[in-house]
Amino acid sequence: RMENGLQVALVICGGIDWSDVSDALSHTQNSGGGNRAAEDARRLSDPATAIATCTSHVSRDGQLLALAHKQSLVIEQIGKNKRTVIDAKCSEDDGSSMLIESITAVHFVELQGMPAGASLCLLVGYASGFIRVFNQKGLLLMSHHLHNTSVTHINLRSGGSTWHHAETGEQAEELCIVYSDGTVVCLEGLSLFSALRASLVYAGRNQSAGEEVAPTLDYRKWSFPSVERVSDVALCSMSPDVVLRSVDPTKTGTMMTKSSHVVVVGTHPTLSFYVTDSHDTARLSSGAAAAVALASVAVTKLTSAVSSFMGWWGTSGGGGGGGGGVSGGVGSASGASVATEAGSENSAKPKKEMEAAVAVTPASYIEDPKRHASRIVIDTTGTRGLVTDNLGRVLLVDCIYHHVTRMWKGYRYAQCAWMHSTDNTTTHTTTTNTQQQVCERPALYAVIYLPKRGLLEVWHAHSGKRVGVIDAKMDGVLLGSSHPLGTTAQSGLTLSRCYLLQGTALHEVILSG
Repeated sequence: RMENGLQVALVICGGIDWSDVSDALSHTQNSGGGNRAAEDARRLSDPATAIATCTSHVSRDGQLLALAHKQSLVIEQIGKNKRTVIDAKCSEDDGSSMLIESITAVHFVELQGMPAGASLCLLVGYASGFIRVFNQKGLLLMSHHLHNTSVTHINLRSGGSTWHHAETGEQAEELCIVYSDGTVVCLEGLSLFSALRASLVYAGRNQSAGEEVAPTLDYRKWSFPSVERVSDVALCSMSPDVVLRSVDPTKTGTMMTKSSHVVVVGTHPTLSFYVTDSHDTARLSSGAAAAVALASVAVTKLTSAVSSFMGWWGTSGGGGGGGGGVSGGVGSASGASVATEAGSENSAKPKKEMEAAVAVTPASYIEDPKRHASRIVIDTTGTRGLVTDNLGRVLLVDCIYHHVTRMWKGYRYAQCAWMHSTDNTTTHTTTTNTQQQVCERPALYAVIYLPKRGLLEVWHAHSGKRVGVIDAKMDGVLLGSSHPLGTTAQSGLTLSRCYLLQGTALHEVILSG
């Protein structure tokens, strides 16, 4: 239906042969019993049930769809009836404490400036805490164990495009990995980009990334003890118009510039905001210091992911690990494999010692005792977030000034995403050093899908008007895409795109005038 002169449409990207996909997902499944295997096969055979059961993510161009169920992982080429089946089971040589582990999160990461067909990586999170990276052909690029609990979300904060920098200034790129116990690992974007690029180049040459040239992954590890239950964590922008500084209590009058801006959603409090220092130490907004567990992990050698025996090699250097903690020392999380204990095949192995997460305190928070926030989706500028909760509300949060600007009621089980439209542009004016800069940019829209009502709504991010609504099928999955890693103000135009996975087809949400 057309509202305010605009119309929302679902344009089909391509069909999915669900019978072949369900067979592929069931093929590598280890359900532990005939009845359970039959039940899994029945659920996967029905697209509506399977979509809700599977963990999924889509590439930015809508050509590849990742679907994971338990230990099975499929990369589907949309509309081509072609797929890559990845045997993503864990073997004992992989250092995991479980012989068979489930996939709990998937996320495509595109690298800016890489050749087409060789620029896409799939990050896969496991119940054991492992993060493994595959290329689109199913080759394992790297594998790291950064924490011992299940991965729940993988969120990328990319640099954005020219109009983003006009609003928020140059922003650091970071990848946020959220674990089931509320711990968060924040990977530094530059080191991640270098590691993924090197791995993709060597994979294209069918070579192994040698230890002598392997780049490192720098990360920080946080915990949030003031939050009773952490559901999701996102990284947002630091506005150049807001000076976020705090005084170092050890140095009178010393001011410390902040770099990481973190939003945590959950229970007690519902929303909390954190600001950390740009150096190796996480500084609270109040000025109290807490160390960041900063570690470097070397990129592992390439190995085939199609083989059921997924052995992998440890990394060079790294030292003795165990650093970090409150002392602020540098630790190492090399990927050296853990020796298998003698005994039965299913005997549990001791968990690898991990760097301690640093407990941080919020700069500010919003508390609502009856409200449990379950998910947050940050827009590409990093200034706004859409939060869903247990009361059937969707909250629009100003991440810069730490307040809720809007609330939608009656949106139970809502799924949210952001998108741009080139049919409509907005003008933004910024003032820097007494000079005004005016730039045009594609308009930003919030997309809200209601799977139990079969409705999809699009709202203008700046004016707050609903610009379109469409009747969509029920029980679909709304999938947003992130900007390529390595995007800068000189990278050109990159748009946020939004997709709806329904039954046997993937649709792109399009807004037209």
